[in-house]
Amino acid sequence: MKALNITKNISVIVNLNKKYLLGALALIAVFVIAGYFYLNQLPPTFADCDKIERQVVKDECYFTVAVAEQDLSICDKIQNPYQKGDCYGYIASKKQDLSICDKLQDQRDRCYVKVAVAKQDLSICDQVQDQNVKDGCYTEIAVRREDLSICDQIQNQENKDACRLQVDSLRTMI
Repeated sequence: MKALNITKNISVIVNLNKKYLLGALALIAVFVIAGYFYLNQLPPTFADCDKIERQVVKDECYFTVAVAEQDLSICDKIQNPYQKGDCYGYIASKKQDLSICDKLQDQRDRCYVKVAVAKQDLSICDQVQDQNVKDGCYTEIAVRREDLSICDQIQNQENKDACRLQVDSLRTMI
């Protein structure tokens, strides 16, 4: 009789363990599937951006969509002038198209820098109006090329020294 009770107890324990095991496996499957969808979310769409109420978040959404689709008309929806300029600049640099920058008023110089760096074209830096932004353009290209001589085109002595320091530090790292 004791053997029969022990067998029943073992049978109950095995059945419980199977239920827990199946439950645990089902729970793990749910987490794996949910994680997959979470990690592989589709990027926002233009329609998603329109639904957002807070302008700062809406502008960020428009920026993300515009850059992904390389669509300037979506950049035009951005109200923050700096972010709008960055949107134009990013697309202009990806397309390596300086004419995109000419559509901007306030952020044109920053846009020129992005295209100049993308094309590694110092003549575009020469078109920048703001001297500090122009110096920054030369610095970025000098650093990317690891070319100290480009730093000589910088007008402001502090900016020139900073350019040389950045290029030198890259050279010593190699």
